[in-house]
Parts: sequence; structure tokens; C-alpha cells
Amino acid sequence: MIIHMDLLELTREGAREFVYGMEDALRQAPQVEIPVEHYFAHGLYMRKIFIPAGVALTGRVHRQDDLQIMFYGDLAILGEDGTFRRFTGPNQFTSKAGVKPFAVAYEDTLWATVHHTHLTDLEEINKELFFEDNCLFDFATGHVKEELPCHHP
Repeated sequence: MIIHMDLLELTREGAREFVYGMEDALRQAPQVEIPVEHYFAHGLYMRKIFIPAGVALTGRVHRQDDLQIMFYGDLAILGEDGTFRRFTGPNQFTSKAGVKPFAVAYEDTLWATVHHTHLTDLEEINKELFFEDNCLFDFATGHVKEELPCHHP
């Protein structure tokens, strides 16, 4: 699948629909195993992944802002404003809560996300840090809203 990101101009709502459309398409493609390494220290939880070159992926919607760390690599990420930003490592930035991420790796990339939590049980961490579905987050206002219609693949 070839993605010409420089040709895309998306609104915030259009970006959300694009990500879900890509997620549906990626489910039909051969899958790449991306193991997650977990680290804990004094109220911090870090998830570290290795993304092979050529892989496109989506992520979960986070309930809180968090830190993103690229140790090395080359990756384009669809931003909440509907534009793609290309990052080369090393790099770091803060990502906003409520964004459904989509990225494409141009080179092998080592990536980590750092969250604030005192939990250490992964199932409980997932409930605390991530939405089950975008139906709980209103992308137009940036606020939690229980009655949004859900996207179901």
C-alpha cells in the first residue's frame, strides 16, 4: 500500500475518519508483530516498541497527554490538525489526549510512550490510560462525551 501523505489535506474530523479507514484497510493486510516492552519507575509507566521500516500502524486513544520518545528512526505521524509531520530520531514531544494515532515508518524506529500512573497491572493500566473506543471522546470539542456514536470495524 502506497500512501502519499503530502497529497492529503484533512480536517480534524477528516483525520479521524482517515485513521479509522486506514485501520480497517490494515486489518486486511499481512500483520507484523510489534512486541511491547513495559517499564515502571516511581509513578511512571513506559511502553517501548520497535517499528520496522515500511510498517503503517494505528494506536489507541489516550485519556491524558503523554510523552513520546523516538530513540532513532524516521516516522510520519498524522497530527490532530489533519496534517502529517515527519520525525527523525532522536526526537521527543508531548502528544495530546484524545488523538487516534496513525503512523508510517520510513526507517526502523525505536519508539516509547511515557505515562503517569501508579498502577503496575497491565489490564488496569489499559483501563486507566486508554479509551476502549473513540465513542467516548468528542474530537470536535476535545472533551469526553459518553453518547458519541462508535466506530465499529
